[in-house]
Amino acid sequence: MPAPIAAVPEPCNCQAVRAAARHVTQFYDQRLAPSGLRTSQFTILAKLRRSGPLTINALADLMVDWGATCCRCNATV
Repeated sequence: MPAPIAAVPEPCNCQAVRAAARHVTQFYDQRLAPSGLRTSQFTILAKLRRSGPLTINALADLMVDWGATCCRCNATV
């Protein structure tokens, strides 16, 4: 027999991590606002500084799943 479903749901670690990530991103966005950069743009610039000049595809490969972000931010960075 399956275990009964709890009346009060247990905390979801995935949700907690996602919420924490949003808060951290908002914190950095606020700190970067005077420079006109967003966290995603800063991350790309930091990767380029460490790696040197890269093509969009090479940058996306280094940043794993950031291919779409690289394309969106390319025009603004």
